[in-house]
Amino acid sequence: MKLALLIAAVLGAGSASAQQFKAPVTSLGPADAALLVTGEPELFQSATALAAQRPAVQREIAEMELESMSGNGTLKAPSVMRFTALPGGLDYFQHAVPSVVNNAPLYEAGIDVYGMGTAIYWNSRFRYDQGIIAVAPWTVKLSKGRLFGMESFTLQATSPDGATDTTDCTAVERIPASQVHPALSGAAIVFTCKGADAVAQHWYLEDYARYITESVRDEDGYLSRFKVAKVKFR
Repeated sequence: MKLALLIAAVLGAGSASAQQFKAPVTSLGPADAALLVTGEPELFQSATALAAQRPAVQREIAEMELESMSGNGTLKAPSVMRFTALPGGLDYFQHAVPSVVNNAPLYEAGIDVYGMGTAIYWNSRFRYDQGIIAVAPWTVKLSKGRLFGMESFTLQATSPDGATDTTDCTAVERIPASQVHPALSGAAIVFTCKGADAVAQHWYLEDYARYITESVRDEDGYLSRFKVAKVKFR
């Protein structure tokens, strides 16, 4: 699904790589992700440094049901995003996208800094090498600004082979988080993030210190827009 791949690119996510971990995995569930972070902590140092900026929260979001809309506002089938805390203050996300029209179901997962600075991205359409998922962490760091606030920032993500993606994120406005979903408290800061190929808009939910994608568009217009339909807390 082009949308999922594009979201990952905008956020500076990794892609399939020939490099493997010392203990390669055949899936990327939360237990696998925790094993990777604890088994190869030096590979996640840059993401862990970003995660250290995250303020303490009183309540964590465990799951969100998202309604995806096409550029013309047509409603697509809902999808579910789940979040699990990892060692080092990192975050594991899992997104289940059902079959839509001619597209087969898509499952994507990864390790990130609560919606920004993706260190690892995997989806069910990646190729396997003898049943092994071959992915390696990207280095993610800030070249300007700071995460988890109203300040604008620039993220740089570097792949294992040295390719670099830069994403510039600018704070646009501050709105009540209840406008994103009635169950959410506090404020949401709207960020516009410009990458090489697309522009994404995100909500930063202050009370939960988490970024959520609201829309992704390229030069031809919106690729997709999201509405939060349900929220579950831990």
